[in-house]
Order: sequence, then structure tokens, then C-alpha cells
Amino acid sequence: MRFAETSDNRRGEPILTRLCKESEEQPQQRPQVRRRAGRYPYATSLTLQINAVADRQKGLPIAVTRDEAGVLDINFQRQFRLIQAKTDDLELCVCTKNIIADVELANAHAPSWNPYWDCQLLSRPKVPAWYVHDCETSLPQPRRYVELNNDTRGVIVGCNINGFVSLETYGHGGKPHHYAQRRDVAPKLTAYICLPLAKGEFITAAWIRELNNAISIREPVLVLSTCFQRTCTSGPYVPRECQQEYRYEALVEQSAHRITGFCYNDKGGLPSSQAKIGVTYEEKPMGPLSNPPFQAAYTLPNSRIPQWFVSSACLAGALHVRLFVDTKQPHTPTMGMLLTYGNRQESLGQCRFDCDVEDYDLTGPIYFSSGETEFGPYTNITCNSVKEQGWREIPPTAKLVWWFTATCSQLDVSII
Repeated sequence: MRFAETSDNRRGEPILTRLCKESEEQPQQRPQVRRRAGRYPYATSLTLQINAVADRQKGLPIAVTRDEAGVLDINFQRQFRLIQAKTDDLELCVCTKNIIADVELANAHAPSWNPYWDCQLLSRPKVPAWYVHDCETSLPQPRRYVELNNDTRGVIVGCNINGFVSLETYGHGGKPHHYAQRRDVAPKLTAYICLPLAKGEFITAAWIRELNNAISIREPVLVLSTCFQRTCTSGPYVPRECQQEYRYEALVEQSAHRITGFCYNDKGGLPSSQAKIGVTYEEKPMGPLSNPPFQAAYTLPNSRIPQWFVSSACLAGALHVRLFVDTKQPHTPTMGMLLTYGNRQESLGQCRFDCDVEDYDLTGPIYFSSGETEFGPYTNITCNSVKEQGWREIPPTAKLVWWFTATCSQLDVSII
């Protein structure tokens, strides 16, 4: 077994404290990692036993775990990559920055892009077409793979005025699967837009909407379409007269397919000019790929806020309401609501699980009120209660248009 050292520190000297090959007298031991003593348990040396892998067939999968600074361990935690190497010709390149910062094959013919992932993958996701914008970086960026399956009941897309941030799925419980493990570092700058999926409904097409210009600003927005011809645009509203300023890049090419997963570079909720987004899907086509869906025509709120997100739904037929209420704010704004009908759901505003979640079976009227803070307007919703001063009843057949940002909202009510 051979090791090649690289160094990225200012003096250009390898800081790796020990690289050694154990004797063949201990074949049952696992690869060992020496950690730096102190607050952060980063590896400072790597010890591997040759005979520990002698019984494997031709391939040697090595799971390397790291965070933003360096290698933590060689197992299945947090971010990891699989290094496919031959047992009779294993040469690793170890990059050191006082701690081990990265481990990769030293073979010049190895793939140049082998990112760290957030879940256990035995092979790379098969992504036919990537959307890429300014993704060159000196260190490997972590990637997320978010699976869609028969238990998926919806997706929640995090976005801001600069574009796509994150994506989560949820099942029958309604809460994102990995919410407990993930916390975006800038939640007050991120809006969370939900696309509920009915039974038998799945996503068949995806596009990236971006600015059509020659400069580096792109503002990539994820646009989704389902087999029930429902669409979701996870980005600021674009009036019809401004549509020519944008272009659409398909993530599913030529034909519609059932999408089975999303891959993207994980920035932890931080706004970024870098983006790499792709989808996996079933091979069997489901018909021709439709044109990119434009948003319906609306009249923007009369507000100093330049960019708004928008969603709409009809109240008629709704049986249940889920409210997302920010009780951490003194004015306790309602950030969004999820309407449940007989066999489907519609989302208005944001689905935020960092807020209090209130569920109501609709047995009485719904009222709303509006207010203003120094940051902009907000909306309050109450269900099955008595009308109070300053509150307005929403007619049971009304159409609701919910304008919102990450922190503000305005509800427009019209009678159909």
C-alpha cells in the first residue's frame, strides 16, 4: 500500500504526523485513524492494514468522513465518499493542512469529481444532465441526494431572492425527513415553499429558471411539474411582461419521466453564486416534455418590497387547515397555511417547521387580519373562532393569493 502526501499550508511542508503500514500479524483490525487531541477530533494520521481487505473481491470501498475543515473518521457519518480502489494497487493521496483535509486516489486516471455526500450511496447517482453555474472550488463541495419514492407526500424547497437554497421531502407525517439534522444558517433570509403531492402524483419534469444575460448573476430558481399538471415555481414572481428576461434549462431532457431524486451542492442555507443541481429519474418515458410553465398573471402588492413570492388556492372544498405561526415574534404572524381537501392539498405562503404548527378541522369560519412592521406587512389567520374587531372573514368560496417573502406576507382575497 502506498501513500502520496500533498500539503496546502503556507510553508509547503507536510504536517502529517504518521503514515504507516501495519504488519500482517493483525489482519482482523479495521483501518485506524489518529485524531488530534483537543476540542476538534480531526484526524492527523492514517494507519491501514493490508490484510484487513485481502478477502474482498477486486474492489475496496473506503468511506471517508469529513466536515468543512477536515477528515473526522473513516466510516459512515455526516459527509462521506466512497473511493473505489483495487486491492492490489491502492495508492491514496492525502492532503494535509495541520489535519488531514482530504483523501483521494492518487491514480491520475481516477475521476476528477468525487464529492462527499450526505447519505450512504454505493454508487454515484445517475444524473443525465446537470445544471452548473460557477462550481469550481479548491475543496470538494458536499452534495446532497434527496430521494423521492412512493411514500413521498411532498417537497419543500428553500429559496431566497438569489435563487435555490435547499430541498427536503416529507411523508405521511408532514414533517421533512431530515429536519432534525438540518438547520439552515440563514433562516430569516430563506423562504420555504411546499409542493404537496396527492396519492398517485409524482414529479415528471424540472427546470432551472435563470436570468438571460451575459453577466455572472443567474439567480437559479427550481420549477417543478407533476403528472397531474400542477406546477411550483420556487422563486420570486416574474410578471408576464418581464418573462423574456429569463431562460429555462431542463433537468429532464426530451421526454417526461418520473423523477426519483434530486442532487445538489449543499451550502447549508447560505446564499451562493455557485450551483450544481441535477435529478435522477426512471428510464421509462411518460410522454413528451411540456414547455416550461409560466406563473399565472397577478398584480403585485403596492409595497416597497421589490421581490415577492406568490402562491394561490381556492378555499372551496377545504376540510382541514394547518397554520405555521411564528410565536417568537411579538405580532405572531402566520407564515403560511396548508389546505387539505378530500384527496389533495394546496400550500399558501411558507411551510416552516421552525414555527408553531396548528391544525384545525374546519367547522367554522376563517378570519384574517393584516398589520405592518418596519420590515413590511404581515398576516394573521384564525380558524373556527368568533370574529373580533379588525378581523375579516374569508368567504368559503374565496380564491386566496398569498404574497410573501422570508419574513413578510400579504393575503389577497377575491370572490369567485
